Amino acid sequence: MSVTFSDARGTYNPSFQLGRGGPLLKGEGGVVKARSAGDDALARVQVADPVALEDAVNRKWAQDNLTAPTGMVRTIAVTLNSGTATSEATVPQNARVLGVKVNVTVPFGPGISIQVGTLTAPDAWLPPGELEPQEPGLTIKHLLTDPLEEASAVVASIEGGTGSGVATVLVEYAVPDT
Repeated sequence: MSVTFSDARGTYNPSFQLGRGGPLLKGEGGVVKARSAGDDALARVQVADPVALEDAVNRKWAQDNLTAPTGMVRTIAVTLNSGTATSEATVPQNARVLGVKVNVTVPFGPGISIQVGTLTAPDAWLPPGELEPQEPGLTIKHLLTDPLEEASAVVASIEGGTGSGVATVLVEYAVPDT
């Protein structure tokens, strides 16, 4: 049986040089590195704008799309036992929601999920089915929403069944500097 070039799957060497005197692709500890021809420095890598979640990000895209919120970070907490819980405090207009944390201390029954959002969009930050609170523990969902168009209370509710349990829902947000 003959082996053709199309059957080749790689190299036994830890690095692969691109062209004569070109950069190296090197594998170290499960990490792919682009290295200079002399293997004495990292080499630049260029990538297109990302499309899929697993895509690499280039500097221009990051500068255009990844802006850290400024201002004071605050938290609103609600305790969810059954049905729906609504906070007395509101996330202010122009605030950006940074994340939702749900700490289940008493598990809920099978088929139940928790959703978190606002009065007008009850699943805005955590849609039903994404968190099933049948086990105790902390779940964290990182977000960075657009600035809210209006102030809103935090609404947490159980979906998909009846029953009770206990969960504390924390919504972190950044209030912009004024």
